[in-house]
Amino acid sequence: MIVDSKLNFVNHINFITSKAYSTLGFIKRFCYDVRDVQSLKTLYYTFVQSILEYCCVVWLPYDHTWINRIESVQKQFTMFALREYPTAENGYHIASYDDRMARLEMYKLERRRLNTALVTFYDLVNGNIHCPNLKDGVIINSNPLNLRETSVRKFKLKSTAIQQIDKAPINQMCKLANIVNDLFVEATSRTNFKSLVRDTNLLNERLKKL
Repeated sequence: MIVDSKLNFVNHINFITSKAYSTLGFIKRFCYDVRDVQSLKTLYYTFVQSILEYCCVVWLPYDHTWINRIESVQKQFTMFALREYPTAENGYHIASYDDRMARLEMYKLERRRLNTALVTFYDLVNGNIHCPNLKDGVIINSNPLNLRETSVRKFKLKSTAIQQIDKAPINQMCKLANIVNDLFVEATSRTNFKSLVRDTNLLNERLKKL
């Protein structure tokens, strides 16, 4: 089953991470002597990352245990691609995950999911996704500075039922959109919005304050 008795996607997450680990293991066995990082990245993107990101906006994880479990697959790949493993010879100390990611010019999976979620929300409110019921459930405040609330919100959900499901994917997307609501105004097109979301540090900086 994709969801458990509490309608969480933990079963799905366990399934895809296990499948991704298995696929990564296959790549590591058959590409043990391959040292070209770009070739390894291409294989990883095609056969492993695609498993971990397929339809991620539907099962968008929120629990850190799930997030870390998914991220652990990519951590294993970065060690393999750079041939850096904690051993007795290096005192069990290697470059941090962030450093390895920078050297490989890769994004964390969590950040990629957030980017995808924001682009999906952009598509939803701009009618690029044909889902009238879901789109009608999103209220867009054209002048958020006039809100009497202490926190400025450009988007909010109309459905009380959805609002109560705090960790539902659409609720998470709405909150993310409010964190960077200025990008929705600044963007001149979908392509421009994707570029702004991908390249800006705005999202990371504001997430740290939550």
